[in-house]
Amino acid sequence: MISLHTLLDNRDLSADELALAQQRIAEAQRVFDQSHAAIAPSGPQSVFAAANVWKGLALDRQTRFPTDAASINLLRMKAPFAGYHLSILDRVDGLRHFPPLDDEVPRHITATDNAREMWDRLCRAVDPAARLMPYVAAQHLTTFNLPSHLIVRTPGLFGEIGTLVDGVLCNADTILCQTRINALYAAGALERMAEIIAKRGTCRVLEIGPGYGALARTLMEIFPGQLEYILCDLPSGLFYSSVYVGHYHPEARMVSLDIPYAGPAPGCTLVPNHLVSSVVTADFPVDVAINTMSMPEMSVPQVDFYAGLIASNLSPSGFFYEANTVMLAEHVDCKAIFARIFPCRLTVTHGHIGLGGETHEIWSNQPFDASRPPETAPACGPLADMGAVLVFDALGRALQAHAGALDGNLRWSLMMEAGRWLLTAGLPSHVIAQLLSGLGMTPKGRS
Repeated sequence: MISLHTLLDNRDLSADELALAQQRIAEAQRVFDQSHAAIAPSGPQSVFAAANVWKGLALDRQTRFPTDAASINLLRMKAPFAGYHLSILDRVDGLRHFPPLDDEVPRHITATDNAREMWDRLCRAVDPAARLMPYVAAQHLTTFNLPSHLIVRTPGLFGEIGTLVDGVLCNADTILCQTRINALYAAGALERMAEIIAKRGTCRVLEIGPGYGALARTLMEIFPGQLEYILCDLPSGLFYSSVYVGHYHPEARMVSLDIPYAGPAPGCTLVPNHLVSSVVTADFPVDVAINTMSMPEMSVPQVDFYAGLIASNLSPSGFFYEANTVMLAEHVDCKAIFARIFPCRLTVTHGHIGLGGETHEIWSNQPFDASRPPETAPACGPLADMGAVLVFDALGRALQAHAGALDGNLRWSLMMEAGRWLLTAGLPSHVIAQLLSGLGMTPKGRS
């Protein structure tokens, strides 16, 4: 079953939940305020200043994070991560999926704190259903052959928008998170984490640049109460993850200059980048380090620093998982830096699990040898089978775009054949009729 999840379908935080979020924001504000004196513009501490693509997050020291209920409940509409913005249901860089909108459109859409007005503005600017429907096929592909407990299940909170596919909310962000879970599964990394937990009771994870916290929330859901998850970010970026991840993990603790790190413990730890060396040390090594699509956007000295920190402080069975691709001219070739620092490298591939368009790799100090899911599964087909579904989906969209140029009888024959296949797949006949009519695929004189 497929339906649209709009801004109006999210629930607002309760009074207690809102109070907790505001407490988290106050902690993030304190860390941000302290960072101006802690991060020197030159010298060793300059490596922690926002640089390269992230210069835009070097906020003015007078900045105050919003604490009102509307801004918190609509957090996801205003989170500037992953290049994809829910406010226009598209990317905002050179990798757009749809024709670019005027630069003022996203600002206009989010210039209100009323969810209904924001949704109305979005609907006047674009067709949300048309922009979200391609992710239905992507959701099928990324969850194909996957154990159900590894499917990313995003709650309807904080202003999410997407399609509901069999009750699972999906959009570009959730599917990106899913492909990263898939890569960890396909590489045997989740199995390695389970082995570490079995031996020691907990697994220590460091994520550098967690964005709003989708991957952190998901991994902590897969391993409930068994991870110490450290989220390291620019002081200005911690605002988002402290609210989002902090909502699901009320025990989350924030490290600051006046509240130092108290030592490893299960749960969630948020740390500004300039204090990460007090949390990740030879005495407190990490089992898993993670970075996804932010290191190419850093400066070369920053990538050098983080890669060196990880390599020097990995546990003997530890590893560094990253999904980074150089796509734009300003991106840094972080993989060349990793290859210089880490002796072992594993590129993740799998014939039965969808990994998306990123290059997923495991870096380690010792060869990474972990139990992986089999390339063949008796109950499942190869990934190519689901790829065929995507091919036909793409052909259908091309047909829709160029329907007017087709001969009427050919158009009729094609759509009748498509209708028969949809009936075979179990779609009700009245729904098929609505779809074909809505696509304008019924020639004149026929119904």
